[in-house]
Amino acid sequence: MGIGGIIREERKKRGLSQEQLGRIMGIDRSTISNIENGKQVVHHDTLEQFGEALKSPRLRLEVLGGALPCYYLHNVDLHPVTVQQKAIEEMREAIQELEKLNLINKIGPEDLTEAEQESLLNETMMTLQDVNICMDLIMVALADRYNVDLKELARLSKEKMVSKGYMNEVAI
Repeated sequence: MGIGGIIREERKKRGLSQEQLGRIMGIDRSTISNIENGKQVVHHDTLEQFGEALKSPRLRLEVLGGALPCYYLHNVDLHPVTVQQKAIEEMREAIQELEKLNLINKIGPEDLTEAEQESLLNETMMTLQDVNICMDLIMVALADRYNVDLKELARLSKEKMVSKGYMNEVAI
């Protein structure tokens, strides 16, 4: 499915018509239709605006390549061993936070207590973002140190996800 199809799904999920989304975005309904049907190319900035207008984590992931941006941390030791050890530490913390959250039998936000909702945002999700940043840093450190082509790694990763059935066939 292309980006237009994702926009359509996310728009419908939120109960918006093309005209309503167009008003939110400041563009006409026919433009929304053309985008959803793949007849019009959408620039990156406009895709970000769609993500914001639809409050869509999925669209954000598709457009930005991640749920949240990762940061290059200038004031850390980027030696692969140092970054590896920090990543392991962050992953252990993330596992503990996920286990504490205990989402069993909790289908939606209404099933979470106020304390659990607070914990989800301020502890669990922040800890997962720390892991996310560490993973990117370790990828950068290893690629830099051992001359790994990250573009090729991305291609191989997509190929693997398609072969496992996690993604539909896409241009790789």
